[in-house]
Amino acid sequence: MDSSSRAARHSPDPRTRLICRLCLGGDWACAHGDLAALADIAARLVTCSPEPLRGEIAGLSSLCRGDLSRAAAAWLQLRNRVLRSVPSPS
Repeated sequence: MDSSSRAARHSPDPRTRLICRLCLGGDWACAHGDLAALADIAARLVTCSPEPLRGEIAGLSSLCRGDLSRAAAAWLQLRNRVLRSVPSPS
């Protein structure tokens, strides 16, 4: 996680904090091979992420039905893009 992502975790914006918490949860799920948790996190991220990323995040849920390596690789790419999409705290 880069310094702007770490700073976003302390943002006064509740949506930004939620996204950061979900991203940490996604990292945990990948580290533990928990596809069900990653699918749940992806479903939650769809509701609070910017529109251009929603379709890709929804697609991650499909990968979580059985392909851990592809789901984890997709998660790493999406997580970085999701975190870059949240406003940095001033």
